[in-house]
Amino acid sequence: MRAAEMRRIQDSTAQWLRAQGRPEDRDWTALAVVLTGAIALFWLLRDVFGTQPGGIDEDRYIAAFANLAEGLFNGNGPDASTDRQIGRSADRHRTLVDHHTAALSHRRHHMNIALWIGQVLLAAIFLSSGTAKSRQTKERMIDTGQTGVAPFPLPVIRVVAALEALAAIGLIVPWLTGIAPTLTPWAAIGLAVVMVGAAASHWTLREYKQVFGVNAVILLACLFVAFGRFGAW
Repeated sequence: MRAAEMRRIQDSTAQWLRAQGRPEDRDWTALAVVLTGAIALFWLLRDVFGTQPGGIDEDRYIAAFANLAEGLFNGNGPDASTDRQIGRSADRHRTLVDHHTAALSHRRHHMNIALWIGQVLLAAIFLSSGTAKSRQTKERMIDTGQTGVAPFPLPVIRVVAALEALAAIGLIVPWLTGIAPTLTPWAAIGLAVVMVGAAASHWTLREYKQVFGVNAVILLACLFVAFGRFGAW
C-alpha cells in the first residue's frame, strides 16, 4: 500500500511536470522520482535523528519543493489546476508519512514494554542471587541449588554477589530516572558476562541442563535488554 501510494504521487508529479510543455526532451518521470524522493527523505531523516532536518518545518519544506519544481521551467509556474494537483499529492504523501510515523511509534511502545519486562525480571533474579551469595556459606549455596559456585573461593563469590546486586539496581534506576541511562545497557552487558562464567562453571560440572535451560536463557535476556536499550539511548 505504501509503495502504491508513493507511485501515485510520483505519477501525478510527472504528469504535472509534462503539462508544462518544455523542454520536451527532459525525463519528467525521473525528475518526479527525484522530487518525491526528496520529500520522503525529509520524514525519514526526522524519524532517524528525531529532529527536523535543518530546523525546517514541514510546511516550509513542502513550499520549497513546489518552488524547486517551478524553477525547472525558468519561472513559469503551474496554473491553478496543476497547483492544486501537486498540493493534493503532497497531502497524500504527508498522510502516508503520518501513518508510517504512527506505526513506528506503536512498535517502539511495544518494544519498550518488552524491554521493561526483561529489566524487571532480570533485576529480580540477580538481586535475589546476589543477596543469597552475600549471606550464605558456600555449602549452603550448593545445597540450595547454586552449584555453579563450587569451583570458586568464597571471597570471589562475595565480589560477584555485590556486582550482581549493583547491576540489578543499574537495570532499573538509571533508565527509570533518566540519570545516566546508558548505565542500564552496560549493566545488562555485565550480567551477560556473569552468565557466561556461570555457564562455564556448570559445564565443567557436567550440569548441561542448567547451562542450556537456565544460563543460556538468562544470557539471551541480558543481551536483549542491552542491545534494545543501547539502540533507544
